Amino acid sequence: MSASSLALISGVDQPWQFFALFGIIGGLAGIGHPLIVATSILPKWFLRRRGRAMAVATAGPGIAALITPIAVALLDDHIGWRDTWLVFAAVTTLTVIPGLLIRRQPEDVSLTLDGAPPVTNREGPATRAEASFTAKQVFGMATGWLLLAAHSLAFVSLLTMSTLFVPLFVEQGFTKAEAASALIAYGIAAICARLGWGTLVDRVGVRRAAMLLAIYSAGAIGLLIPGVTSLPVVFILGALVGYAAGGIMVVNLLLWPTYFGRAHLGAINGIVSPVTSLASSSGPFIVALIFDASGSYTGGLALLVTCWVLALVPLYFAKSMPARLQV
Repeated sequence: MSASSLALISGVDQPWQFFALFGIIGGLAGIGHPLIVATSILPKWFLRRRGRAMAVATAGPGIAALITPIAVALLDDHIGWRDTWLVFAAVTTLTVIPGLLIRRQPEDVSLTLDGAPPVTNREGPATRAEASFTAKQVFGMATGWLLLAAHSLAFVSLLTMSTLFVPLFVEQGFTKAEAASALIAYGIAAICARLGWGTLVDRVGVRRAAMLLAIYSAGAIGLLIPGVTSLPVVFILGALVGYAAGGIMVVNLLLWPTYFGRAHLGAINGIVSPVTSLASSSGPFIVALIFDASGSYTGGLALLVTCWVLALVPLYFAKSMPARLQV
């Protein structure tokens, strides 16, 4: 679906055609495609170092965010925008190849969690089992709704900050090129942050890591409110906020397998992903409305800080982890 929508965009000549192909068809494909391996398959393979494994698996979108704008600019200059869409359609089609090599879970290839061979001697248990809950069971208990609330509040800022940096700093007197340096710092930090947050999850647990992420993110975004007059500070603030964004892609995605087990992650994420996609896409729109009404980004930034602070509340009460490992 993604490749088809990208290829067909190369032939559009009306705005509605672009909205239909990129917005509707591409959007439907995008909800399940970019992180399906990380959210629904990878947690089935790892337990002891699940945080670090998630950090590596989710580095791809961050790297792509740095490479894609440069690639688009170069391709557009040399072959034009229509053929550029065809190139990206071809690249998207190639993702089918590694997908064919992925196995759903270690049990499908006679392995157990963390890639170990099954233990069959008398010195230990034959398998390691994890309590798992269906999507219906997850959202039949308070913990499921608490995590969904925290998850959604966190995702409000994910797209907002990457779209806000340039207009925010241009409004404060920087050139577009100078403001774009914040995006470079944001992208680099977001990639590097994944390993840091993943290691933290492995050491202190996902709930504590999520609460620390909320506190850190509220503080990092809050530093943008007073305004900036120095270009080095622009770069530093971009990096600080990027470090928070990298944490979202690791810590928040690990809440569900840690709390509710491995067996039904696909169905659980089928409910969670549309909600968080709506939350992340609504963030830039709401901030833009606040700017139009007030003429300043201060209110929008304060809203993002508030969302992170509010995320602490459901995380605090989501103390029960029913899917503990049974050895």
